[in-house]
Amino acid sequence: MATGVDLRSPVRAARQATRDGTGSAANRRPRVSTRRRALIRARIWLVALLAPLAGCDRSTSPAQRAHAAAAYPAVVASVERDRAALAADLRAARTPADQARVLDRASPALARLLADRILPAWNGTPWSIAGTAVGPGERPVACGYFVSTALEHAGLRVERRLLAQQPAEHIVRSLVPAGRVARFRRVPLDQFLGAVLSGGDGVYLVGLDYHVGFLVVDRGRAYFHHASRRAGEVVREPALLSSALASSSYRVVGKLSGRDLARAWLTGAALPTWFN
Repeated sequence: MATGVDLRSPVRAARQATRDGTGSAANRRPRVSTRRRALIRARIWLVALLAPLAGCDRSTSPAQRAHAAAAYPAVVASVERDRAALAADLRAARTPADQARVLDRASPALARLLADRILPAWNGTPWSIAGTAVGPGERPVACGYFVSTALEHAGLRVERRLLAQQPAEHIVRSLVPAGRVARFRRVPLDQFLGAVLSGGDGVYLVGLDYHVGFLVVDRGRAYFHHASRRAGEVVREPALLSSALASSSYRVVGKLSGRDLARAWLTGAALPTWFN
């Protein structure tokens, strides 16, 4: 049941280039009608049935990994340009209402940039329990370092090394307020995914018994993007078919969204690592 809700830093390099001109809801499960819950479960199972036809993002070749590594600085630079443009809009906003409108644009923009640009570039990067890669390619990466490094390269000022070494719940809480974190114990995977899908499209951080990664929800379909021990590399796979998600008895999840996170992203505010 739910019990509560130098590659030098590419971001710093991109920001320099830009400057140079070159009680709560945490303790309740989301309320979803019986009919909507049934529709969500049906959609989840339909995605699972079609997944073998669509395939998963895995098993990249060394040549593909080398290409991704070479292209990655440009990917990060493009993300930084988009962030900088929104940051300029925020600075130009004259009233709180104007600022709120910019932040409401920035929140989904951050999710899209993570889901569509940063995370896919890592696909095929080898997994290792001791991996600390600072970018995609041949060097291995552990699950925590994949999460913290991707967040940093998206433009969030996280403590990359410290965050990567934390328990999964601490990683989630470092980015998501307590009131928007949900915890599930011994809940069937389809029920867990149904609860996540009720939160809408976007990018979620999810922590498991001994693992952490991203849940990407796109047009009502959920994918787990993570540095996978089983696959031996970073993959994006249909969430319902993920053995890592299915085998975990504990799941903690929080959506990367909201004005506070958007403001931190646009202003470059530090996001300290959370400890209980």
